Amino acid sequence: MAAPGMVPQQPVDFITRAPLGRLRKLVHRSPVVVVVTGMRGVGKTELAAAYAREVLTGDGEGLVGWGNAESRGVLLEGLAAIAQRLGVDDPNGDSEISAHRLREFWTGRPVAGLLVLDNATAPDEVKAFLPAATGIKVVITSTEHAFTTLGAALDLTVYTRRESLRYLKKATKLADTDGADRVGRELGDLPLALTQAAATIDRLGIDYETYLGLLAGFGDQAFTRIAGHEYPLQVHRAILLSIATTEASSGDPALDTAVRGVLELVAMLSPAGVARDLLPDYGGRRDEAVARCVQASLLTRSVDRTAVVMHRLVARVIRDRADSDQARARLLGNALDVIEPGLFDRGQAWQRRIEGAGLIDHIDAITATGLTGLDPDKHSPRGQCTDLG
Repeated sequence: MAAPGMVPQQPVDFITRAPLGRLRKLVHRSPVVVVVTGMRGVGKTELAAAYAREVLTGDGEGLVGWGNAESRGVLLEGLAAIAQRLGVDDPNGDSEISAHRLREFWTGRPVAGLLVLDNATAPDEVKAFLPAATGIKVVITSTEHAFTTLGAALDLTVYTRRESLRYLKKATKLADTDGADRVGRELGDLPLALTQAAATIDRLGIDYETYLGLLAGFGDQAFTRIAGHEYPLQVHRAILLSIATTEASSGDPALDTAVRGVLELVAMLSPAGVARDLLPDYGGRRDEAVARCVQASLLTRSVDRTAVVMHRLVARVIRDRADSDQARARLLGNALDVIEPGLFDRGQAWQRRIEGAGLIDHIDAITATGLTGLDPDKHSPRGQCTDLG
């Protein structure tokens, strides 16, 4: 039985990696928790999603819940949604009480199922809501190795060169092994970067050598360093090149504008996912623009197709591309234009608490970009956050 949450769809050019078998074995052998760690871009979410989809398409028994654990608020919201699906949520709508009730429900009961907590950042906060001995298995993905104290650990690294070659050949339909090897070496076999490279090669109809030439000649820009993760400049270039060609290769200016609008907006909003209905219509081109971004592997759809998710490194590159106050103001203004109409008075906070929780996730994401300092009196919605409960 599927549960709430944005389980990513399987990518068109998905390849099965050896770590999936190791994850499967660890989950079956471990009492409760398996932790998948690794730097951003190595495919932790994709690995967990592949296993979750296996469970979803298995015997149909139990529950598959998918939640983002990047912040306490997002974690509680996801757990409360699962609790509601199981009928054990707090009647008064308190998400923290619902999360604790879910833990109590699972603890000690032979209820089969899988819970994935993606992109977790705070071990102590997550630990408080993990079930004790139970039929439920938990998979946590994180860049933080401190999570390995919670259960069995699987440290995910980049593709092996053989996996890089297999992926590139499948995604580009090019049989040039030497060329694929050079691309893999240039991008450090990082799955995210290779995904962007393959999408660009396929979209432009070029070979590996031509792609490497484009990559070498692509303009430099300053990229924000991610603490604890040193990415080669070519990885950033590959992502930026993919973004640029996706935004300007349709031959239809209206569609190109819609694609750019979608990418810039999603890059500013919650990394847990953005509901399709929250995106502007873009003159009737929204769905076409989203489809183009998905095809380019810059966005991923949830299994139920109600939301899109952008990888955090892609989002960071898009935000870093805004290298002037005017460009940053545009990103901020577009995001707030989407969020502000949904804000409501304090008196409605309780009745609209579920809606409010989603809005707060997006507001927190906008605030975390640091762009709200541009014109807080005019743009920032933080003064209304308390009205959301």
